Amino acid sequence: MFREGLEQIDRLDVWGVEFLLRLHIGGIHQEHGMIDEALAEYERALACAIRPADHLARLYLNLATIAKDRGDHERGAWAAWNVLAAEGSLDKQTEMSRKAREALGPSIPV
Repeated sequence: MFREGLEQIDRLDVWGVEFLLRLHIGGIHQEHGMIDEALAEYERALACAIRPADHLARLYLNLATIAKDRGDHERGAWAAWNVLAAEGSLDKQTEMSRKAREALGPSIPV
């Protein structure tokens, strides 16, 4: 259904629908252990011109989780910092910020 949605998006996606669909498709892949496919969708989502701020932290947290699982500390730190930046831009902190801080570890000042 999400793939069908991608085919219906207007060229001027002012609402960030493509981003949201790719985020959800990536999440489904990630849940099913299809990590390479999930990463491909997340990268496509990041490349979207419109990325709804209230969903951006979720994308970065998903990327941080994958990086951590793969032992890619540099990419994981980059993604975790972006979780904090995304939520900071909205002036809120959620469970995603807590998880990002955990991923950064105690030796990294936040």
